[in-house]
Amino acid sequence: MISPPTPDVGHARRAPVRADPPTPVRVVRSIDPVLAVTAVALTAVIQLWLIGLWSADPRAMTDLGLTSLLGWPTVASLLVLTASFFFALVRRARELVLAAHVLTLILLVHGTPAVLFGTLRYAWAWKHLGIVDYILRHGSVDTTIQNLGVYHNWPGFFGASAFLAELAGPENLIEISIWAPVVFNVANLLALCLLFRACGADRTRTWLALVFFFITTWVGQDYFSPQALGYVLYLVLIATVLRSFRRPPRLLAVLSPTRRTALPLALVTLLLVAIAMSHQITPMIAFLSLAVLFAFRQTRGWYLPVIAFVAMAGWAWTGARNYTLTNLTDLLAEFSNPVANAQSTFDKSATIRGAQYLVSFAGRAVIVIVVLVAIVGVVRLARRRQLDGSVLLLMLTPGALLFLTAFGGELLFRVFLFASPFLSYFAAAALTVGRRPGTRPWRVALPAVLLTSVLIPFFLLAYYGKDQQNYFTPDEVAAAQWIADNTVPGTLLVRANTNYPHDFHNYEYVRNVDISAEDEPDRERILADPAGVLSHWLDDPDHTRGFVLITRSQKIENDSVGPMPPGAVQRIEDALAGSALFGEAYRNGDAVVFVLAEAP
Repeated sequence: MISPPTPDVGHARRAPVRADPPTPVRVVRSIDPVLAVTAVALTAVIQLWLIGLWSADPRAMTDLGLTSLLGWPTVASLLVLTASFFFALVRRARELVLAAHVLTLILLVHGTPAVLFGTLRYAWAWKHLGIVDYILRHGSVDTTIQNLGVYHNWPGFFGASAFLAELAGPENLIEISIWAPVVFNVANLLALCLLFRACGADRTRTWLALVFFFITTWVGQDYFSPQALGYVLYLVLIATVLRSFRRPPRLLAVLSPTRRTALPLALVTLLLVAIAMSHQITPMIAFLSLAVLFAFRQTRGWYLPVIAFVAMAGWAWTGARNYTLTNLTDLLAEFSNPVANAQSTFDKSATIRGAQYLVSFAGRAVIVIVVLVAIVGVVRLARRRQLDGSVLLLMLTPGALLFLTAFGGELLFRVFLFASPFLSYFAAAALTVGRRPGTRPWRVALPAVLLTSVLIPFFLLAYYGKDQQNYFTPDEVAAAQWIADNTVPGTLLVRANTNYPHDFHNYEYVRNVDISAEDEPDRERILADPAGVLSHWLDDPDHTRGFVLITRSQKIENDSVGPMPPGAVQRIEDALAGSALFGEAYRNGDAVVFVLAEAP
């Protein structure tokens, strides 16, 4: 038998071999421990803060202000926030993680009054609403107006706010203004990041300086105001100048010399014009800063201080001409009188009482501590020949304002405000300069933690300590609204003082007379016979209507800071309520409006 031939396997078609599918490889990504700690810590921070203030009643504040409502959960919240921030800092976490901590601090500190109070904080913020209301009703400002005329002559902030109100709806303006401190402090955070980097600060020094700024700057100029806007613009201005006009200039090969300075110069000019139109003192410090930087050869560009001066003086003698000419004598009297200008700030606190002494001490303690630590930073940098002359000059220049103006008794506060970024920079430098590569991170962080732990209680007391006066109940707002709705041109409004929601609507129709602003003999005469004296005031035929307004917050301010004796405002209210000469036109739980008994 012949066997069949064996097939040629070399030429045969091979059956396809079905391969098993590859085993999937699981990629397990490790969780960043810093991110995990941050997420847990910030969640705990917010929860503890909310627990501490969940049932808080702002009416229960003592003369220590909002700090009197802070219990152990809020204290624990700040401790956790501090520990988490420095843990992230020494572990070199991403800057977004560090920013999350600072943003949380801003939200807690500045958002709490907005949520807890529910009404606009600070009496003077309400009159800023009044200027915006005037623009919305009339379509322009009146530079010749007597009442609050300074705001009409520097209307940049108010014009921008009126435009914003038109976009958001005028009925939302109060809600917008309530949250202004949070918005302005976030803007300050962004501007300070640019500024500290322009000063040459590294990552660690930048974030330490940012934290120090937000736990030392207690003067409260972050509310709905021209100063808050002007401050942000000033920070951006200085950051731009330091980045683009340093001496020697930073050469950029891609751009021509003309284009290299054209955009920064345009931005600087725009910022200076906006500042000059919006505020009175910020243009002064902007001009002084640019002039000093150029005079000491820290920056190039002689035209920078020239532009600043032209913008400042140009607006003062054109757009604000009426106010400048009317008040020229007073402005000249304050010029070159630094002692009196500084003394005017201390005079405003000469009549404080009770716990307000502690609040005042806390504010001054913050200033002393940060100044002393900043001096240490200057000395340490100077010894290592790392001292940046431009930053030192910017820290010292605000003191020159003492030779220019008293600014209504607030000058020392503004000097500290404008020096604060650079004080914070040098305070951070005191803790970071001279670090050796092998230095353990916690040896650097521990002094910063201790300093932060000392500053925060003083800061909170200084920033929150007057909120018993600064908080206005819904009933007080309702009474002020009644006044605004019932005013006509020629209305006389007699008030114990200005501490209530005032001048936010139809304010130009009212002539305000404050009992607290009268000379001491006149105050004593009023307290001796409130009904007799005030009825004579309201019976003046030059006025079409007359009201006497007494509110809860007026009583609190007088009893806390004077100038009348404690209980004086309540005595005036009781005397008018018991007099046949007066009747009550409006009353609620926290306010009363008196009129003459025979008045309609």
